[in-house]
Order: sequence, then structure tokens, then C-alpha cells
Amino acid sequence: MSNETSLHKAIDIITRATEADRAKKYDEALKYYKHGVDYLLYACKYEAQNDKQKATIRTRAEEYLERAEKIKKYLSTKKLQKPKINVVTVNLEKA
Repeated sequence: MSNETSLHKAIDIITRATEADRAKKYDEALKYYKHGVDYLLYACKYEAQNDKQKATIRTRAEEYLERAEKIKKYLSTKKLQKPKINVVTVNLEKA
């Protein structure tokens, strides 16, 4: 059985999120940020050893949540934009 804490799991997931974010894979990054923040909040509530550690985890969770919100907003505006279609007309009449 693994002895990995929620904080370690959160760090792994957030690392994947930032890698996807840098690679402009925003759908993937958003999923990882949300999942990572869930683990951070769990770690803050149940695993943090003292108030300083809780504050640090909370601050990080807020930062990643803000980034997730920016990505979510970007993706929603991107989906609202209509794709540009190039129309080519062909004359089928015989001369």
C-alpha cells in the first residue's frame, strides 16, 4: 500500500497541470488544476501539521484555482467564437 499523502498527490497532479498549461493543452490543464486543488484542500483540512502549513497550502490552492478560472474563461470565449470558413465557388456550367 502506498504511503503517499494527499499533499504529495496534489503536487504530482499540479505538476501535470502546469506542464499541460505550458504546452497550451488547456482542457487537460483545467482538469488537472481542479483535481489538484481538491487534493490541496483535503491536505489542508486533514493533513496539515500547523497553521503556517495550512496557510501555505491554502495560498497555493487559491493561486491554482485562479489559474483554472482564467483557463475556463479563455476556453468558454474560444468556444463561442465561430470558426472561419473559406468558401470556394465552382462554376459547373459547360462552355
